[in-house]
Parts: sequence; structure tokens; C-alpha cells
Amino acid sequence: MTKTPFVEDPRGTVIAMAPEEYAGMSYLVSFPYTRVYINTIREGTFVAVRNFASNTKHRTFSVLELVSVLPRHYALGNSPEEAERAFPGFFDEAAKSARLDWEQEEPTELTTRIRSEAIPTRIQLNFAGDATVPEIESDQSLPMVGEEAHLLTDELTNEIVNRGLMDGSVATIAPCRMV
Repeated sequence: MTKTPFVEDPRGTVIAMAPEEYAGMSYLVSFPYTRVYINTIREGTFVAVRNFASNTKHRTFSVLELVSVLPRHYALGNSPEEAERAFPGFFDEAAKSARLDWEQEEPTELTTRIRSEAIPTRIQLNFAGDATVPEIESDQSLPMVGEEAHLLTDELTNEIVNRGLMDGSVATIAPCRMV
């Protein structure tokens, strides 16, 4: 594995955590918006967020999977219902302004963000001491709200997804008998 398990940019921030019926917890992660970032951050992407198991001897990160990724322009409101209640003249001007903001190449506008929802994978990355390569373990904690969300490199993502498949711990699956 390379010495850098995280992609340098973009970095998001975990801004909320809530119980979720099927996954246990759901996390709201906000990323800065650029045209490049909206094409980089996709559903299924893994992010690492420092968790409560971190201490002075180990840096531990919970791995979350992004399940929803949407560009959001806050001048346009948070829902279609809000848009319909807005004064039409204001809303038309806000929509025209948003159209220009979607073209931005640098993350400068705070009104334009990438809003994503994430669920736990039950995997954590453990960096012992000054290690740059993590141990992949079962998650033992919760991600911290307010912490940065780091996109994982393709190499680390592949290692996590294929964990247990290449080391011989999964038996060969024989095809069934066809009738």
C-alpha cells in the first residue's frame, strides 16, 4: 500500500449523526463544492473519520460509505416546498445566481456545498504510533461529529473491499448442479 491512505482533497466535515433503522446510524457529511469535487465524490465512496477510540498511542478512523451525494445551493432552500413558498422574483434571481455558482472551479462559495449521507461499514483503520499504513480492523467506536471526512485512496478502498478474498480465507465456491 502507498504511504498515503487518504486523498488530499476534497475533505469533508461530519456535521450530524442520527439513528437509522437499518444501518444503525446515519451521518451527514458536508464537502466544499467545485465541479471537480461533485464528479469525484460519488455514492459508494468510502471516507474515514477519526473516532472516539483514538488516543495518544493510536489514531483510529471509522470507515463510512457515502450513500447519497447531492450538490446543494442554500440560497435555493432545502426542499421543493420551501422553493414554492418563496417570493417568485427572489427565487428566480437566486436560481440564476446558483447557475453561475455551479460553474465554479474553486471552493470559495459557502452557499454552495456537497451534501452527503453516510452509513457505517463496521470497519476501522488503526494507525499505531507514527505509522502511515493502517491496520484494517472491526470498528470499535463511533465517528466524531465535527471531524474531517477523508476520502480513501483507490488502493485502500480495493484492499477493504477485497479483504478476505485474496488471502485464502474464502473457500472456492463451486457452481450448483443445473437441472
